[in-house]
Amino acid sequence: MMNDAASIPLRDRNPHTHHRHRLEVLWQITIPVGVFSLIILALAILVVVQTSADQTSVWADISLMWMIIPAFFVTLIFFVFLAASIYLIVRVIGVLPCYFLRAHEWLVFVGGQMGQIEDRLLEPFLRVHSAMASLREFDRQIRKK
Repeated sequence: MMNDAASIPLRDRNPHTHHRHRLEVLWQITIPVGVFSLIILALAILVVVQTSADQTSVWADISLMWMIIPAFFVTLIFFVFLAASIYLIVRVIGVLPCYFLRAHEWLVFVGGQMGQIEDRLLEPFLRVHSAMASLREFDRQIRKK
């Protein structure tokens, strides 16, 4: 059963919507994150340049290192988890449009079939109502004369 699904060739994405999506990602995610990262980097460089060696002591630096190292490892764990999540989401996003397109095509097909069935079921009632309306109009024409 799985081999049948894997052997079906996947269709390409809609180029217009994919291009629009890439532009939205660029302007709504990539550029803001890049700009704020550069601002934070610039502020960090400014802080480092502003401090002099005379103002800080060696023990303060050592204490700070011992406080930063555990936070670094916790952050590293979260970073790895985030990177793995991003990788999986990218993989899933690469596959989902094809399957959603198939589902959409199937639903359009089912909708068309339902419309045909509905038309076949409704046709006898429409014929009866049409015949009755014709008879009433015929009767009205005769009574009018």
